[in-house]
Amino acid sequence: MVVNVVASMSPSTDICAASASGIYIYDRPELKGRRYIDFSASTNNLVLGHNHPNITQAIIEHLSSGRPLHASSRYLMPTLDDYLSALGKALPEELSYVNYKLSDGSDSVEETIKSAVTYQRMNKSGKSTKVIVFNSAHHGETIGTIAASKKHIDREPWHTPLQSMFVYVPDFYDLDKLEALLEKETTAAILLEPILVNGGVIMPPEGYLEKLKEKCELHRVTLIYDEAQTGFGWLGKYTAAEYFSVVPDLAAFGKGLGNGMTIALAALKPEYDVLDYNQTGFTDGGTPINMAAATAVINTLPEYMGGVEKKSAALLQRLDEITSRDAHVKKVRGAGLIAGVEFVSKELAGEIYSACIQKGLILRKSGPGNTLIFKIPIIVTEDQLLDGLERFEHALDEKQ
Repeated sequence: MVVNVVASMSPSTDICAASASGIYIYDRPELKGRRYIDFSASTNNLVLGHNHPNITQAIIEHLSSGRPLHASSRYLMPTLDDYLSALGKALPEELSYVNYKLSDGSDSVEETIKSAVTYQRMNKSGKSTKVIVFNSAHHGETIGTIAASKKHIDREPWHTPLQSMFVYVPDFYDLDKLEALLEKETTAAILLEPILVNGGVIMPPEGYLEKLKEKCELHRVTLIYDEAQTGFGWLGKYTAAEYFSVVPDLAAFGKGLGNGMTIALAALKPEYDVLDYNQTGFTDGGTPINMAAATAVINTLPEYMGGVEKKSAALLQRLDEITSRDAHVKKVRGAGLIAGVEFVSKELAGEIYSACIQKGLILRKSGPGNTLIFKIPIIVTEDQLLDGLERFEHALDEKQ
């Protein structure tokens, strides 16, 4: 029998990821032997780049230590102790409880939703089951998180009854209009990405998150951040909560936390610790070997986070310079080493995306398709950053 990969997971380029290091991916020598600059951080997750030596060493040490690769949450674990100690340095002090038995961003988002709705039904009203979400949000690929992501629903041929749980509103919705929803008895929570990365790197208006938190507190609505895209280093801070100085009630993390290893996290205020054992956790979530890798990520980030602000300024300034003379570019947006270049159409964005690959630069297309996303590992040097941006400029020039 020949086993085939499903169409949705089939390669969309002819790049062969034979090896990788830092910001680079290398084709097999017998194919092309070509080196690509990966400004997509693989799947928006390699905050420390490919095969960072500290992460590799942590995995090797764990494998050779005799510590288990997998262990039930029923057991005490030295690896968990190390992980919690590292998290204590990274998370806002208000979010002092965590569920570590999670595998990816979808798991962690669903965990925060379950915790928020359970808490509200216990403490506010049995009718409080609705969760407000933004139209351009991307919260994951499970049935529940697809239901929370309107852009998914708009393009999917199927629907789920879970959609009735969510109230969809425009991105960073007018706060006066939003308040009419927040004050409803049925509203349990609002779930948002502090920066809508997959939606096109859409930034919150200045002061928006602070005012939103005030209104949530006034109306006893739970504020949830989906920080799968923004957490752990991309903004020069451990979290977007720290970057924007607005801490939510719960936060979901994934992607950068494991830097390629499969691990996620839900962090919450103590009062939201309301779920029972059989309502939460996954078999392969938070395995010891992945916790060892995540601990190494957290402990390594300070070596690079201090340089993010300067690199971010250079990135956004250079993108503005490159695109200012191109009538096909509508907007450049970003923060930290996350940036989006919005084009007049998704067709043109697709052409530029392909041209970049031909120039040896890998970017990522947004969910709507009209924005090219730069998600740059924070280990990038100034010379590497300028090299990648020069390739982007050449790709644009060819399409003039």
